[in-house]
Amino acid sequence: MKIEIKNGKIYAPLKDKWLVEKPEEIVRQKYIAKLVNHYGYNIKQMKQEVKVSNSKRGQGRAYADIVIWKSEKDKKEDKKAFIVIECKAENITIKQEDYFQGYNYASWAGASFFVTTNEKETKFFNVDKEYLPKKLQEIIEIPKAKNINNKKEIEKILKSLKVFERDEFAKLLFQCHNIIRNNDKFSPEMAFDEISKILFMKIRYERNPDEEAIFKKEKFLKNKENYNKNVRPYLKSDDKKTPYIQILFRQTKDEFKEDELFDKNENIKIKQVSFEAIVEKLEKYNLSDTSDDVKGIAFEKFLGKTFRGELGQFFTPRTIVDYMIDIIEPQEGEIICDPCAGSGGFLIKAFEYIREKIEENINQEKEKIRNVFFDDEFEKLKDKDKDKITEKVNKYFAQLNEELRPTNNKGRLHNLSYYSIYGTDANPRMARTAKMNMIMHGDGHGGVHHNDGLLNINGIFENRFDIILTNPPFGARVDKNLEIVESDKYTDTKKIEKYTKRYGKKYSDAIKKVEVGKKIIDLYDLGKISGLTEILFMERCIQLLKPNGRLGIVLPEGVLNNSGNLQKVREYFEGKAKILLITSIPKDVFMASGATVKPSLVFLKKFSEKETKIYKEITEKTTTEIIEKYKPKIDKIEKIVENIKNEIKISISIIKKLKKDIKTKNNDKEKIKKQIAEQETNKFIAKNKLSKEKKLIRQTIKNIEEKKSKEIKQFVKERFNYKIPIAEIEFAGIDSKGAVCENQLIKLAKEFKEYRKKNNPWKEKMLKSSYEIIDDKIIRKQIVNF
Repeated sequence: MKIEIKNGKIYAPLKDKWLVEKPEEIVRQKYIAKLVNHYGYNIKQMKQEVKVSNSKRGQGRAYADIVIWKSEKDKKEDKKAFIVIECKAENITIKQEDYFQGYNYASWAGASFFVTTNEKETKFFNVDKEYLPKKLQEIIEIPKAKNINNKKEIEKILKSLKVFERDEFAKLLFQCHNIIRNNDKFSPEMAFDEISKILFMKIRYERNPDEEAIFKKEKFLKNKENYNKNVRPYLKSDDKKTPYIQILFRQTKDEFKEDELFDKNENIKIKQVSFEAIVEKLEKYNLSDTSDDVKGIAFEKFLGKTFRGELGQFFTPRTIVDYMIDIIEPQEGEIICDPCAGSGGFLIKAFEYIREKIEENINQEKEKIRNVFFDDEFEKLKDKDKDKITEKVNKYFAQLNEELRPTNNKGRLHNLSYYSIYGTDANPRMARTAKMNMIMHGDGHGGVHHNDGLLNINGIFENRFDIILTNPPFGARVDKNLEIVESDKYTDTKKIEKYTKRYGKKYSDAIKKVEVGKKIIDLYDLGKISGLTEILFMERCIQLLKPNGRLGIVLPEGVLNNSGNLQKVREYFEGKAKILLITSIPKDVFMASGATVKPSLVFLKKFSEKETKIYKEITEKTTTEIIEKYKPKIDKIEKIVENIKNEIKISISIIKKLKKDIKTKNNDKEKIKKQIAEQETNKFIAKNKLSKEKKLIRQTIKNIEEKKSKEIKQFVKERFNYKIPIAEIEFAGIDSKGAVCENQLIKLAKEFKEYRKKNNPWKEKMLKSSYEIIDDKIIRKQIVNF
């Protein structure tokens, strides 16, 4: 069975008519195709939108999306059903109450199985009719049509409880890694690249409704044999010799072409025996049906352990990421960046944090609609009138669901995915990994680029972001002679045109700063003081932030405590931003990733334009006051110097006069010579005195200038005064070996939240969305509150 779509309509074979091509309808028709193509059911034993009579008060009229009977005869005689399927739009997260709703429908229909699907995630459950559903029992699969009357097989499936844990999936990935290590002798990084390719081949395959539900070794070998027998002989190009594995991977590259995951010349590099063994290992799971949460966290665990050591610096422990997100509290409408994205941990968590808030808001709006339409009066209506109102409410729900569809370019989730999340990483493998990691977690990867984080690219340039979250590289130095080279410039003309259209002159000006031959260190004020990467990236973060923007950054504690140049660095940032919070964490936290420096988590808020003006005024006023305070001392010193200089001038003047006199007064020559000698002595003494005084004066003035500088800074701090919360914890949820331990950050985040409510250290930018029904349509109204 093929899916038929044309002119905005989709054909529904169970109704034998064309329906409006809504996201929910697409999911339903795709699953019907899968029931026919993969499971072998006949459309004559199925029905779409079956009314159920046990719907709850306040929920309207209820319909099961798809119902399957054991036979066409059972369906006609209204006998109990066999399977009930609940479908949601692809963009809708299936929640606990949805599972119980499906269970209730299945129980009412007398079914043995029920299924929930939003295409991305499909779950199968058995229906135990003897007990109330206190706990849902997830199973591995539903029966195929050929086994519908096979009691032994049905009993086996009903008992095949599925315990799909993140750890289990992560362990499978490690087993796949070991296969490549043993068979192909690849490094951990190369092995990871190959596993990533297979994972995305698997996702592509399992998304296709015309294929089997799971990418299996048996099916792969069968398809390969068919390709070699029926396709390859008729090819004339190089594909006549191209291995079938590479043909499959090429299809995967084409599907993910826009995501720039794989180079166009990239191939599968492992042996076929390794490929088949990995496919067999992964047969247990359908990745397109597995939740983003499970896939994402398992992938993250695999990443962390695979890259421990050489690439460990690219992975920030999840407990730290969670804490920093909780402190910064990103909001819908805010633009977020990580210029040292690594594996994408901060960006993923920020995306999930905001997505959850959007979903909560949509569910609240649905509840409001339910309360309006499914009131006491609704219960008194005839079934026909109830159906009309339920249909109307479902239409409104469908419109609200559009907000959560990533491909709806006017939807809220689309805006979050495509216009709110940005990142760069200088390591090409890590930039690609961040994209993959984000896809596994549910999206938001489009703004991630392989690029030096210290340079502008695409949507990443100065004064653009509301939030920066990052863990920059520690201890390395940017060479003072390192220049921008041709490869640092972005040359994709189509994308440059697209970004220029989107961002205008700001983007054009930003890209011009990436000037070939210019020294990277000269792009930064602090480049004159230090070439340390953590210092330059800290300045980069401040550059990237809009006024009032918030920064959460992992820094070595020395940046906060050491004297010398680092003192000047701190003073620089104190003149650019307010410190919101400093959290000192144990050295153990990053030891599992190979780091040895004790870190702190520093949270800053870039000055608003008003704060910048106030700070400047305070600094100027204080500087004037201190200069006036020390002016008498400096004047006195300068007077001493001036007096000595005058003594020298007088001596020089007298000597000149005496030398003229000696030429005209012959009788007094000896006397004049004696006077000249005296004046020369006076001049010599004065010069020596001046030299000594100058050394003393230079030291005195230096001391006075240092005092002035300290007093200016001290008074500026006093006059631009604010509280700086500082916390130190012993346990941060991860020990030196990467194992789970007590996490004091959770409590600390709650305490800071209370502190923030009372002290309001930053003005929250809130994009508040509400909805109204106007002309029978759901209209969103948004207000930006500061």
